[in-house]
Amino acid sequence: LDHFAISVSFWSTTPPSDLSKGVPETFSEHMLTRVRRNLETMIAQQHGPENHDSSMLGLRDAILSKKEQDPVLQQVRGLLAAVRMPAEKQDVFLLECIDGRFGVDWNRHVAG
Repeated sequence: LDHFAISVSFWSTTPPSDLSKGVPETFSEHMLTRVRRNLETMIAQQHGPENHDSSMLGLRDAILSKKEQDPVLQQVRGLLAAVRMPAEKQDVFLLECIDGRFGVDWNRHVAG
């Protein structure tokens, strides 16, 4: 079942934001849904969708272990900095994206 799992953020109907006047000072919750989607897409494309669970868990481990030199963590921090997310909010944002969704044996919830 793991390879069939998707993020609810991919179902978001949030319309694209008009960034023609530059990046806004703050992002709304709707805009952050798009950031989550783009972040997950970026990681899945780079590491392969079949490795998405382990890639996201590796990101969580890098955050919790404070491995700031981790290449995935550095890349993700770059994306979050581009949307002007303060460094002190990045870990909470990322852990909320990961915890409870990745590293869960969803197969145990499927009959058969």
